[in-house]
Amino acid sequence: MNDSLTEKEQRYLEQIAAGPVSLRSRVVPWALEILPGTAFFVYGILADQVYWEVFGFLSVVYFAVWRMYGQLRGRRLLKSIYAKALVVSDDVMDASGDLHRYAAFTSDPAGGNPAGVWVGDQLPAPEEMQRIAAEVGYSETAFVAPASGHARTVRYFSPEMEVPFCGHATIATGVALAASDGEGVFTLDTLAGEIPVTVREQEGRVEASLVSVDPKHEAAPDALVTEVTALLGWHSDELDPAIPAVKAFAGAWHLVLAAHSRERLASLDYDFDALKATMEREGLVTLQLVWREDVAVFHSRNPFPVGGVVEDPATGAAAAALGGYLRDAALIEPPAAISIRQGEAMGQPSLLDVEIPERGGIVVRGTAVPIPDATRS
Repeated sequence: MNDSLTEKEQRYLEQIAAGPVSLRSRVVPWALEILPGTAFFVYGILADQVYWEVFGFLSVVYFAVWRMYGQLRGRRLLKSIYAKALVVSDDVMDASGDLHRYAAFTSDPAGGNPAGVWVGDQLPAPEEMQRIAAEVGYSETAFVAPASGHARTVRYFSPEMEVPFCGHATIATGVALAASDGEGVFTLDTLAGEIPVTVREQEGRVEASLVSVDPKHEAAPDALVTEVTALLGWHSDELDPAIPAVKAFAGAWHLVLAAHSRERLASLDYDFDALKATMEREGLVTLQLVWREDVAVFHSRNPFPVGGVVEDPATGAAAAALGGYLRDAALIEPPAAISIRQGEAMGQPSLLDVEIPERGGIVVRGTAVPIPDATRS
């Protein structure tokens, strides 16, 4: 193996050695080999002088030597260069797609949670998706391929990392796909599993609903709860004992902490780096901090330092995880419906409607609207 080549370049080199991967891989290396010798040979014959005849003879010798030596070193060098060119060519092709910006769980482009939705024929390389997500700067950007059809592959990237599933970017994706492909059901293949998304127009607004993977939860260790509440500046007596702390999952893991009062939830100030380190250690995507106003209305705030975001204004994945936890812990009687209000303290109010069936995935529903160009960073 040539250590100077990347893994992708080495793979191309092996494909070329085994046989042409395309017309360009057949023509380009041979053209690079024969053109110099051919040019010298033709030029020597056309000169019609002894000097140029010798020159032409040398050109033939040069060509023959190049042919033989090139099999050992020169041709491999050319192919190595060409392998790099193929990688560049593919990376350029990977990066071609359309980037849309939507605000999810709101009908106001200035509210809700903004998400990027990139749509193309094939997904870019992971490092390219990460670069694009960082440039977009939203809490998540969804990358969708292919560019048409009702079955798509989706990857989600925050500005700093890839996440297995993102609810608000899924809602935004559904609305964006409906704008080009019409209403209906889209099946999204994500790292968390298959997510069906239904899009329809409802009272003049385009609404999308996703069905999460099967949720699950586990009791949060006392040591973790103590550590996190200390980082938040919360005291143990400020937690709601009716909703015990748990780690909940519906595509991604979240730590659910229920505040005893609206005032406790309203005050959010934490050590960004310390909480990020704790969450990375525990495999948590966000904290789901909630206060239960009544049986069907929750208020939520979601720190997201692992993604490089202080607070998420609407978190569909956490909403699904919360719904699954409430059902499976018998804290609500299914079938049921709850509303989660989020982002209000940030000036980006969001409304997440959650349907909790007796079994299976949790339904999260909301609207999404395009964000006009250059109006929201």
